[in-house]
This record gives sequence, C-alpha cells and structure tokens, in this order.
Amino acid sequence: MQTTRLLYFALCLCLCLWGATACDEPSDSEFKSDLYRAAPPTEMIYVEAGAFTMGSDYDPDPDFLSGEIDEPFSDEHPERTVELSAYWIERSEVTNAQYRACVWAKVCTDPQTNRAAGIDEYYTSHAYDDYPVVNVTWRMAADYCQWRGRRLPTEAEWEKAARGAADERIYSWGWQEPVCGLADISVPRLKSSDSTEWYETCYGRPVAVGYYGNAASPYGATEMTGNVAEWTADYYAADYYDPELWPDNDVDPSGPSAGDRRVTRGGSFAATAMYARVTYRDPIPESFYDPTVGFRCAGESQP
Repeated sequence: MQTTRLLYFALCLCLCLWGATACDEPSDSEFKSDLYRAAPPTEMIYVEAGAFTMGSDYDPDPDFLSGEIDEPFSDEHPERTVELSAYWIERSEVTNAQYRACVWAKVCTDPQTNRAAGIDEYYTSHAYDDYPVVNVTWRMAADYCQWRGRRLPTEAEWEKAARGAADERIYSWGWQEPVCGLADISVPRLKSSDSTEWYETCYGRPVAVGYYGNAASPYGATEMTGNVAEWTADYYAADYYDPELWPDNDVDPSGPSAGDRRVTRGGSFAATAMYARVTYRDPIPESFYDPTVGFRCAGESQP
C-alpha cells in the first residue's frame, strides 16, 4: 500500500513538472465510489391550481397548573383561503443516496455530521441509503434542489400538498390523532404505576422514505407528518398570515423578502402531535442543522 501511494505521488510530481494542474490527492468521495454515485431523483406528484385552506385557529388547552397557554400558535392564525398556481412536489423526502449523488457531482457538500439519532454511519452506510438525509442547512438543501432543476417548496405549497384542498385536516391522513402506525413521532403513553402520561418516540430515529404510505396526503406525499421536519423556501414572520399587514398573502404567497430565520414544516420523530400538525410553523436559522431536519423539493414542472 505504501509503495502504491509513493508511485502515485511520483506520478503527480512528473505531471506537475509537465505543466499539469490537477495533482491533488483524490478526494474522499472518489475513494468511496461505492457510496458516491448517480442516483435518480424522487418522483414528483402534481398539485393542481386552486384554493385551499391554510393556517388554523388552533389554541391548546391552558396548562392545568398555571392556567396559562404556553404555546398560543398565533403565527398560524387566522385560518384563511389561499390561491396557488399548479406545481409539482416530491412524493417523499430526499434520501442519503440521492444527496450523495449531488456530492459526487461536486455540487453539494456532505452533511455537517455523519451521525444521526445514535447511528454512527447514518449518512455513509448503504443500510440507510433510502432514509432521509439530515444534518443539512437551508443552503445545502436549496443547492441540492437547484442541482435537480427544482427548488424548495414555499410554505403554502408544502401545506397544500400535506392537507389537500377538500378539507381542513390537521394531519396528512386526516383528523385521527397520530399513533406509531400512522407517523414516526413521539406519542403519549401511560405509566402503569401512577397512570401519569409521558411521551415516548415511536422509533427514536428517521424511518425509510415511503414507510408510511398508508398515511399519505391527499396528493400521495408520504411522511408529511413526522419522520423529519422539512425546510421550506420562506423566511419567517410571525404575523405573515395577517391580511392587513401582508395584503398579498392570499395568492401564491412566498413569505417575507428577508429575515433571520426560515420555516420548517411537518415535525419529526422527536415531535409530539401538537408540533407535527400540518399547520405548525417552526422558524430556525438558515445555518441550523440537526438529525431531525431534512427536506423535499418542488417545481413548476417535472424535469
């Protein structure tokens, strides 16, 4: 092995002396050709033009000890009718294998860490090829979508794809409260000793994309409740749903023009049902990355 490397560097030296420009040692991705290779993009599904109900009038019950509401969720108010043009959105979240293809193409950079939810080689093990890529910042997600000829969905596009246009459901499958057979989230349990309620994660990590095909949205999008939260294109403003402050927010809304946070949607494997509702808005900095956050892409057409 040492002899091979010496021959390699000797060859590089000769090439450099002859005016060659690419004498750097091969990158890690080139050594890992079994992992880093082309992969087809996620199938896209069509969402027709038209109106849907966006937002909610949701208010949680007051805390029974203090009488105060800890999370008023006022940034989801008011529930309103929004008109959207037709668009396409990916059926499932972008996977590790698909994202590595972008790195292989020298467009994307690897996630900030290989480890996720207690799994040491979550990103670089074939066992997790079909699991959602995580630990990517907003910019990394946007770069991937652009490479595919797509983009991140707006908040409105994401929500319509998750809840449909026919009703005002609060989960991708309807109104039934989440259980582990419907979503990868954190669900309530009862302690047998004193009958107090506590929360336990269904899997404690992401599951493979498409795992919850039985709980898909009206358009057929999977894991829009739980699994991993998803980046959207929009900057966050707590008052963005207010029609007096934002008079153009009812037709193809794309969020404020600037801000210090972007919105993620859908909740994750660590979220309780309250935070996995399709209307819940979670603002986080663009530079944030975490094992609970991934993404899917959208577009005006299907490349």
